[in-house]
Amino acid sequence: MTEAIQEQSFLEFVKWMSSCDPSPYDPDNHPNGYTGELLETPVEYPQPKVFQGFDPPGYEGTENPSGISLKGYEISTYMTEPGKPYTHDTKEYRIAKMLYECEDHLVMDSVMYHYLFILRHTMVDNVAKNTFWSTEDGIHWDLTKDYDNDTADGNDNSGYLSFSYGKEFGDKDVFNAKESVWINFVHELKGAQEFMYKKLENKEGWSAENYLAECKRH
Repeated sequence: MTEAIQEQSFLEFVKWMSSCDPSPYDPDNHPNGYTGELLETPVEYPQPKVFQGFDPPGYEGTENPSGISLKGYEISTYMTEPGKPYTHDTKEYRIAKMLYECEDHLVMDSVMYHYLFILRHTMVDNVAKNTFWSTEDGIHWDLTKDYDNDTADGNDNSGYLSFSYGKEFGDKDVFNAKESVWINFVHELKGAQEFMYKKLENKEGWSAENYLAECKRH
């Protein structure tokens, strides 16, 4: 993939994500937010959404090697009556739009894992600044490039413990760039969060002993 093609692909990805911004319109902070205005054409999405999962290059036709995937999980927006179309540009419409189009643009297994990981370890700088979107096919974007975890587990950039355990995304003045579209979208998918969290828990993905052992290996 040439640099020009990848740049164009990224611009199209950003344009799509902007079109799904679930925040109210604000010319300074959310120029692409929802307006509440009537949509040109009513939009209806099927219920429920079933996640397809994503097989990265080299694993085509196989399951995710870790077995940790949203594949097969059914989720509904619970925001409109079945069979009733969205008629206005609202927060509910934006979330439904992103839910039913997300796997056309995102590797959701990766994005959901990143959300759970930074929430579990209170990684306040890893929503945007220390987040690297990457793609293997120029179409689907993932968050597999882990980077700069120095603010994990309550630490600030100087290594001082600034936050106690258990801070969440919605807590005030904790996560930087918390207005980012992707994290507000995933934050709404409570059932999918629980589905993947339990899979990780069953494989001891949250084990403190395993976590420390991995750090020692590095």
